[in-house]
Amino acid sequence: MGAADATTTPVSGDGGIDIVATGYVAQVKLYSSPAAIAEIRELVGAAAVLSEAPRLLFFCSGGFPAQAESFADAVGMSLFQFKPETGEVTASNQNAEALLRTGLLI
Repeated sequence: MGAADATTTPVSGDGGIDIVATGYVAQVKLYSSPAAIAEIRELVGAAAVLSEAPRLLFFCSGGFPAQAESFADAVGMSLFQFKPETGEVTASNQNAEALLRTGLLI
């Protein structure tokens, strides 16, 4: 998506953040069912303690329930669903649709 400096965080003790890039943090979940809204809220909380206010990205193979999409829209988070077999990424809310069109802007 265009973040050349993206790095993964340690497997444990990551504080709920899996990937860090300039201006962005992301959570990635490999699930067969939708991510819970609590996990979406946790990423907001984990990012709140950072010194800068990054844009929030959440990737889940199982998708998201409607209430998680509404919450993410309200806080400006981008939600993406991905297919682990092919690597295909699709937008799950309006914020994500914009990023898929433009790429990650710094």
